[in-house]
Amino acid sequence: MRRVCRANPNLAAVGVRSMKATVDAIGSPSSVPRVQPPGVPPPTGAHPFPPHPGDVQAKLHHSSGGGAGAHYVGAAVRYYSNKAAAAWNARPARERRAVFFFLVFLVLVSLSVAQAVDTSAPAVAHAGILPNIGLQAGGVLFADVNQYAIVAVADNDGSPSSPTAPPPPTDGPDATEAKRRRGDPATAVISGKLTFSPATKHWSVEWGGAPQWISAMFAVGGRGMELSTLQYWRDDKLYACDDRTGIVYELTVHEGSEPTAVPRFILPDGNGNVGRGMRCEWSTVKGDFLFLGSTGKARIDVRSRGVIDTNAMWVKSVSPLGEVRHMDWTLAYAKVRSVLGITNADGYAIHECAAWSRVHRSWVFVPRHVSNAAYTPEDENKHGSTVLVITDAAFRTARTVPLPPMRSSATPFGVTECKFVPNGRDDALVIVKAVTKADGTFESVVAMVSLDGRLIMDDAPMPAGFQFEALELRPMLHSAE
Repeated sequence: MRRVCRANPNLAAVGVRSMKATVDAIGSPSSVPRVQPPGVPPPTGAHPFPPHPGDVQAKLHHSSGGGAGAHYVGAAVRYYSNKAAAAWNARPARERRAVFFFLVFLVLVSLSVAQAVDTSAPAVAHAGILPNIGLQAGGVLFADVNQYAIVAVADNDGSPSSPTAPPPPTDGPDATEAKRRRGDPATAVISGKLTFSPATKHWSVEWGGAPQWISAMFAVGGRGMELSTLQYWRDDKLYACDDRTGIVYELTVHEGSEPTAVPRFILPDGNGNVGRGMRCEWSTVKGDFLFLGSTGKARIDVRSRGVIDTNAMWVKSVSPLGEVRHMDWTLAYAKVRSVLGITNADGYAIHECAAWSRVHRSWVFVPRHVSNAAYTPEDENKHGSTVLVITDAAFRTARTVPLPPMRSSATPFGVTECKFVPNGRDDALVIVKAVTKADGTFESVVAMVSLDGRLIMDDAPMPAGFQFEALELRPMLHSAE
């Protein structure tokens, strides 16, 4: 090339002039062909897209094989966005306000529907007709129903060998089945109705016939089916936990048929690495999970006063898929102890009742026994609790509400169960109280109180001779006929 340029200086000058013209052409905004976006009509006269400071760089990039097409697509978007904004601003202010409020209305309706179908609380599906169904603030379903079906199970601490358990039949159609089941652990289950009378404004309980017996083949030391919890969960199925074996059963209790118990889960004690079953004493539903807890009291050696274990401080949650999670609630139980005024290190609170309120986002406890003195089995029944405890979800704050005086106040009853009336408002608790008498027999009553400490229904007797420790209820529906 050097030889050619030396031999032909005129040719070299022509080449330089050609390269300069090319560079000038590249740098000129008007000399680079623009990429027409698809669907955009060709320009007439001035280019329809507004100039952009990056046009020169884009064209240089395009000349070297870059993406000027993407730039012009963006320019088309800006152009038509400006046109749409101009058209919107040209509309009368009244029309713009109407469209704005309509969009706000759609957003509010969408949020309300999303809260109403919140999966943090199981949906309640009913086939009948409920009077006065609606939504509260927060999208919580409420239903004013005058009648609720009740199921309760007993824990007689050794039934059926307990002296209060009825003997098995010796003749008749049930004798063969009784012989087959001889030696299997069993417990009593009863059904009834909780009814509100609009005329008298009073609640009442009616039990439906004699208790039925429900048995299983699993036991520890010859004892089992000491059911201490009942909970509707997962498609309205009824679950109960045996506090001797830690087995969670699915119960089937229907009027006119024999109740059955099918084992579904096994809950190991403590942190889940203990070789014995959990002593489950309470259950509730939080979100989609079944929560089960124990007494919340460390196991103490009565003689040495030393701590044997703290397994009862652990709470279990069971997912809808059956996965069990073990949670240390030591600090949560300590918060409840502190608000109960237990200052002595040897003092205790024994829990058999805890309920989660989705409405109030709070935990509610009604301890069975509370004492500031050291625990002894002989004195346990002398310290029945007279307050309920309400805490926030994280157990940062807690307060107590005194229980109202009841017929059983003079007797050292202890609360063995509490359940919210399932009206969606979580404003009333059905509580079960039980006592072991001096002769070894049991007595149980059921009552209803409000969260602010008002008596809604005074103590009503439950079938004699049983220590009922678990109860569950749901609305009774009536057809339109």
